[in-house]
Amino acid sequence: MMQRNDVFVEGAVIAGLFDRVIWIWPSWDTGTHDEDHDISQEEVGWTVHGGQKVTPESRQCDYAVNNTDLPLDPSSCNVLRDYSLEVVRDKAVLQLMKDEDWIEPDETIILDIDEDFYGVESAAAVLINAGIPLHVIERLDRQISRLLCPRNTWEENLADLYIFNILEAITARCMHHAHKNTPCKNTDGEITVFAYNFAKKKMDNQLKLHGEMFCFDMTHQTNLNEQLQSVITSLLELTHSQLGVLAETGFCLVSTSVLSEGYVPFQICHGLNFPNSSKITFHLPTRAEVIGRSFQLGEILPAFLANAKVVTIARSIRDGYTPRRYFRTIETDILNSLYASLKSSFSLLYSGDLLGGVKGWSQRHKH
Repeated sequence: MMQRNDVFVEGAVIAGLFDRVIWIWPSWDTGTHDEDHDISQEEVGWTVHGGQKVTPESRQCDYAVNNTDLPLDPSSCNVLRDYSLEVVRDKAVLQLMKDEDWIEPDETIILDIDEDFYGVESAAAVLINAGIPLHVIERLDRQISRLLCPRNTWEENLADLYIFNILEAITARCMHHAHKNTPCKNTDGEITVFAYNFAKKKMDNQLKLHGEMFCFDMTHQTNLNEQLQSVITSLLELTHSQLGVLAETGFCLVSTSVLSEGYVPFQICHGLNFPNSSKITFHLPTRAEVIGRSFQLGEILPAFLANAKVVTIARSIRDGYTPRRYFRTIETDILNSLYASLKSSFSLLYSGDLLGGVKGWSQRHKH
């Protein structure tokens, strides 16, 4: 189980593990594809970060920076491998499976399944739909990232639980004094003092046990207190129902610490894609559609599992793609499809750095 499969696929191509990639896309994403089945020859390599951004004449060449592909002069790219890329619509796969030559009997397959095959949502949209202004989300991101600096998955979980407990305490007090549409700061003259004292006491306890997850050590206590106060002030601008949505969304590192070098921001766990600012196609499936896609997956899997040596699954939760409300159903259906399709037993290994652990993000606070 992995968080990001694109990193694995690109790395595997560079390492020479395979020279053919078949990408099966779901029918709900027809708007970004011109053909049901397209085959191209691709190259992958490396370049010096910050190469000249020019429009290539002979070949299309891109390099990725901050989740964005930028054009690059092909002469600046040091090509390491070339590979065949097939981009196939899910419905077209069933027809291709009838061709015995499509997958050769001696081909060795690494099968990767991304849970966002079922649908893609913007986790940030959930916050915005709850009435939380974008500028408040961005401000909280900045403030929280200056207060908490977890270095690994363990500290990430502790930091999320710390903020979650603060939200629970504020919400409980706010609900007793406020209309659901009233900002918590306007409900109780003492709520600001209450919230800060509660959070400060929790912070002092955590500093003794896990002080490294905060952005300042004990010699910078004043700065730490100021950052905590700024977070509390922003949280109290929200209603108790908005605080509930924020608590459910949670807080996490922008990327897995294992995949990053140096500082990784810790903020609201809304992923990478905000509404109206992404090229990603959003599609929130119905429960009936999830069931239908699981059935379709069961039809597709046999064509690849016969020669599969490794099967990987990417949750795509941290980046805010896979619909979180259906996560447990999606993952259970995928595993059940694998169990049903495989003719031999297999071992299931979970990455130690999965967001939310084995049980998943929505179950992270349940033991």
